[in-house]
Amino acid sequence: MEYATYGKKELLREEVETLKELEEQLGEPLYRREERFGGVQKDSLKYYFSAEDGKVVRLNLGGWDVCDVTLVGHLKHLKNLGLAETDVSDLSPLKNLEELRELNIRETKVSDLTHLRGLMELKRLQLWDTDVSDVSPLRDLKGLEELTIKETKVSDLSPLEGLENLESVGVDYHIIGKNEDLLEKLKERGVNVWRA
Repeated sequence: MEYATYGKKELLREEVETLKELEEQLGEPLYRREERFGGVQKDSLKYYFSAEDGKVVRLNLGGWDVCDVTLVGHLKHLKNLGLAETDVSDLSPLKNLEELRELNIRETKVSDLTHLRGLMELKRLQLWDTDVSDVSPLRDLKGLEELTIKETKVSDLSPLEGLENLESVGVDYHIIGKNEDLLEKLKERGVNVWRA
């Protein structure tokens, strides 16, 4: 395996190439110099990603001017991805992120969850303020533990019934009334159902 440097981090060469392309797309690096503290300039960088063993495992693009996540799909070892408050609408580039465990797509333009169907390691998903109306693609995500659905077009939560590892579901008031029986069953199973 070949390594290269990005900022001050040693990473797999192909991941550095992807980060540089992403940097070009965003118009700025995925790190910044630490602010002055007590009049002393720190000689360190603050990263918008984390790495383990030379592989990018966490990336937070929340709040950035991004709508295309094609390059993110090349970071095959991602475990945590933050896309909150972006213009992202298409999740298809994420379909091969088989190690992904946490995904935050709150306040995005996402409407279709189909491409999450094969992400069997996914444990936490935040869907606040999206255009999602159908959660049936989540029915096979047997490892899903936490889900927040708020300010969406979702009305039917029945696809969640078979998710045996579900521990917490946050929903807003308009979903509760339409799914009272199911939510009661989930509570009986020990799932923390809360109003988001």
